[in-house]
Amino acid sequence: MSDYPVIADVGNTLKKLLWENIKNDAKVNKIIEAEANITLESPAEMQTDSNKKLSLYLYRIVENQFLKNQEIPNNDPKKIESNPLAIDLFYLITPATNLREQDHILLGKVMQVFHDHAVVRGLILTGDTLAGSDVQLRLVFYSLPFEEIIQLWQSFSEKSFHLSVCYQVTPIRIDSTREIEAKRVKEKRDEYYQESVKKVK
Repeated sequence: MSDYPVIADVGNTLKKLLWENIKNDAKVNKIIEAEANITLESPAEMQTDSNKKLSLYLYRIVENQFLKNQEIPNNDPKKIESNPLAIDLFYLITPATNLREQDHILLGKVMQVFHDHAVVRGLILTGDTLAGSDVQLRLVFYSLPFEEIIQLWQSFSEKSFHLSVCYQVTPIRIDSTREIEAKRVKEKRDEYYQESVKKVK
């Protein structure tokens, strides 16, 4: 179960996952020299800081319809807990090294890491809501239609289209704070209704 900071913790977990797989790769650690080179800022915000070279921008959040009505186990007979909110997060991954070949190398490495770690779990999870939990995050390559990705880039003021890919992270659960006290049944009353039938002569 996760509280509302889980959205931020997912972003930091993705940063950690990438850095752990980049720092010992001689081809890429010359491009990304520290975890600080990876940012959760949008591509437009990243261009103001030359130290930022890879953007993991959360651009969309949707409710997970498959888990919306899923029942959760209740271990407390005195309380009825509301189901958590289940959501999916969509990230736009954009390299910005100012060198086209390096952008291609970096983007290829990101896709390799996300492919090899399609299920993120265990010690790589970070943050108060995820670290030490049994949460499993699935990373899914999301093929955004070209028209939609162009519209997305047009929302970045004065930022021209740049090579990028999209990934879906699912499922994310946010606990509900609503609890209903379950009262014990003290009296049981059975009522019967018998319809009278008239005899026809």
